[in-house]
Amino acid sequence: MIEVRLRHVLFLTVSATLVLIYVVWWATYASTHQGERFTQLPPGRPAESADATITLLSLVQAPELVDAKGGDPVSPDPGAVWVVAGMEITKHRARDQFLCGFAAIGPERRIWEGSSPYVERAVNNCDEDEMVVGQPYPFEAIFMVPQRYADQLAGIAPIDHSRAKRAPILVPR
Repeated sequence: MIEVRLRHVLFLTVSATLVLIYVVWWATYASTHQGERFTQLPPGRPAESADATITLLSLVQAPELVDAKGGDPVSPDPGAVWVVAGMEITKHRARDQFLCGFAAIGPERRIWEGSSPYVERAVNNCDEDEMVVGQPYPFEAIFMVPQRYADQLAGIAPIDHSRAKRAPILVPR
């Protein structure tokens, strides 16, 4: 009788230990791979993929965005500043859906997605329909960033959730 109880206790202990190991493994994997992951590129180095080469040409702050057609300038929210990333994409091949998602990467993994202020700019936004394979396509990505973090940006990263690779952080020369 004691031997049967000992087997049950041993079975339950081994089962609980295996479940605990699996839960710890899964939590570690999920915390590592489910959030955005980045890798910093040297200044001026483009991000290369099978689909395109993306280069960050400039990264400037602006207290307001000027309308290229003479409209009213657009100011950011109080306590924020516009960050304008001058970029260039050269597509290597046609793809059904080319993602034009970019984020400004700040300190302590802070991320600011691109903004779409109502202002006409001299340079286009990222527009897949305008890109021609093999030809450089200049565009601007605009971000509204809190003033206190604007000088601490690590750079701009293309965001593509369809791939598991780390997103490169681009820095201008």
